[in-house]
Amino acid sequence: MSANYALGLLLLASLGLATPALAEDKGADEAAEKADAKLAAEITALEEELESSPDNVDLRLKLAFRLSWQGNGERARVESEKVIAAAPSYWDAHILRARVTSWAKSYKEAREFLEPVLEAEPKNVDALKLLVTISMWSRDWNRAESTLRTLIAIKPSAEYHFQLAQIAMEQLDPLRARREAGKALELDPGHESAKTLRRQTNIIKFYATSQMEFFPSLLGENRRAYSQAVVASVLPGASLGIALRYDFSRRFSTDNHRFGARVNFRADEDTVISTALRGGETKVLPRWSGDVGVMHRLTRDFSIGARYNLDLMTWPGTLHRGTATVSSQISENVLLGAQYFGGVMRHCGETDFVQRAALKSRFSRGLLAAELRYAFGTELERPALSPLLEDRLGPDFCLDDLGPGVSGSPIDLAETRAHELGASASVTLTSSTLLVAGYGIQLRFDNSEVHLTHLSLQQSF
Repeated sequence: MSANYALGLLLLASLGLATPALAEDKGADEAAEKADAKLAAEITALEEELESSPDNVDLRLKLAFRLSWQGNGERARVESEKVIAAAPSYWDAHILRARVTSWAKSYKEAREFLEPVLEAEPKNVDALKLLVTISMWSRDWNRAESTLRTLIAIKPSAEYHFQLAQIAMEQLDPLRARREAGKALELDPGHESAKTLRRQTNIIKFYATSQMEFFPSLLGENRRAYSQAVVASVLPGASLGIALRYDFSRRFSTDNHRFGARVNFRADEDTVISTALRGGETKVLPRWSGDVGVMHRLTRDFSIGARYNLDLMTWPGTLHRGTATVSSQISENVLLGAQYFGGVMRHCGETDFVQRAALKSRFSRGLLAAELRYAFGTELERPALSPLLEDRLGPDFCLDDLGPGVSGSPIDLAETRAHELGASASVTLTSSTLLVAGYGIQLRFDNSEVHLTHLSLQQSF
């Protein structure tokens, strides 16, 4: 398969996935345009009626609501205040004024506008629900929780328990979040957001992953490389996560075994610090790898991260890398991310540079998710020694050990510059089981290509 043909297949697959979505979006846009036109006509009609009946508070309240639906919060607030001045007990006008005020992030003022409603009607569900929203937007978790408890006492709801689970996550208590998500599912077994949150907060998780690489330009057993990984993770505390893993990799006709551990610590509501160490008996993979990193959430939907990696090779080589990441949840269903790493390989008195930039987009809806990614970079790799040279020199050698005139021999470092395209899909089989499958192609600058596949199964308890 040529590189151009493979690239064409990926592009066609992307178009095939995108075409129904584009058609659906076009239909949604047309429906939205019709709805906007209808709303504008209703507003115009109400304004004309109010010109002849300016004291009709019911008409004015209808106008205020429709202005809010149009996104005109300032005019909606003005009209709702006129209603309140004429009819102070129109609680819907008070609630609307509080709602549009919260849109402008004036949370304290919005809460004050709800006070007369709740003093008169402590069990006004609309006012209580808006108070929850305002409290969560302003990160007043205690007020949001107590208000939700009041709502649950009035009438239990899966959505209220799900919101309590979200608050528990913000307060660094995943075990409480898991309990509340469970209560939500008892009331509504089909609540997808509660299913997702409960799966994310499972105390114990197991992952089994298989990956295959195919090198058409190589010969014999070297044409294929494959690896398997098994990971077990546990949440022993509200802000602590620990994962243990074992990796086996068959690469360049060698067997590589590594064991590792990762610790994640949530320092506060927006910051996670992590560190990992992995090592074992290897031939071509790093003998020891370690990293330390931090991920920080700047806003509710935007995060940045940084990480330092150190790899100690089985031969006299050390790789230092620094990585920067950004991610943005641009909508309920779409996540965009970007990553860049740069580093240096120090080996046998020389220094080489490596780098990689990657972009990815993830779309999720219900039980399904899909991801597209693109990457470009330069990496270094050294094939395994032949048994004869390894017996003669041992693993710790440099080319100078072989004498002059051997640069460019098969044991030298191989530089790889390539574009990489890939796609993956995941499906939630049960509330505790996730299946992921993917395919990618690496198009190298030497006109060779590498095909990559992976399959992963996650089971939670």
